[in-house]
Amino acid sequence: MKKQVRRFSIIVCSILLVSIVALLTSCKKTNVVSDLDFLDAETSEAENGLSYNYAYIGKFPQTVVSDELTINALNDLKVSKSSGFYEYENNEYVKLVASPYALDYTFINKSVINKGQSYYFKVEPIKWRIISSSSSSYQLLSEYLLFSDSYSSTPASYSESSIRQYLNDTFYNSVFTEDEKAYINLTTLEDTATSDYVYLLSNKDYTNKKYGFTTSNASTNTRYSISTDYARASGAYLNFDETYNGTGNYWCRQSGTTQPSFIARIGFDGSTSSDLASHSNYKTVCVRMALTIKPLTSK
Repeated sequence: MKKQVRRFSIIVCSILLVSIVALLTSCKKTNVVSDLDFLDAETSEAENGLSYNYAYIGKFPQTVVSDELTINALNDLKVSKSSGFYEYENNEYVKLVASPYALDYTFINKSVINKGQSYYFKVEPIKWRIISSSSSSYQLLSEYLLFSDSYSSTPASYSESSIRQYLNDTFYNSVFTEDEKAYINLTTLEDTATSDYVYLLSNKDYTNKKYGFTTSNASTNTRYSISTDYARASGAYLNFDETYNGTGNYWCRQSGTTQPSFIARIGFDGSTSSDLASHSNYKTVCVRMALTIKPLTSK
């Protein structure tokens, strides 16, 4: 009888120890930021070697599908009429005919992107870097470059730009659920006299130490951003040397009401200056968007 009791005690202690280890491991992987539980907030290291707080909200096609079984299954499916996605095993996918900027561009898995070939991309939660926070809001910046597009097809102020219209209409309505929209603030941008749900940061914002960027205009890992597979296949101009490996240029919000032909951008190496600009109709420049959300308790 004593042996049975001892054996039972050992089993209970072992189960308890395993549970504690699992809990500690879970806590190490995910450091939940206050009031962001519903967003699966975490603290982790970025590709640039720095650590940030992150949150996940909204979904967008990102990673190319390389598994042949999944590709074959998707080839047999039809697009869902309700979502516009291919739905397979509780995941969503989009199909894209690749048009990379250059023939030697590769996906993140190092496979070459073949121009004209159709690929499937998994629709995944968008990873946002928390660049500032207060008791009433969190300001988020997309960690990755999700796609490329022109700032505006014709010279335009930010308030009249096509990228602003796209971000606050098509992007906002297709990427976020109605429940998620309830937490997204309408943000007033004083330098452009606009109020937006989704917006671009200004050139000045990208040298703001408060947001975690260096104040210098020189190249820096605090500003450069890696492109997703989807962006790589859809025409974004990128740099693939050993240091940057898939980083791209991305637009800044143009302050004021002028209608310039050239718009400031962040370089693939994280550099920024008023002289670093691209024509507003270049579709090869990436888009890195920002938004402001309410804490969970303030819905």
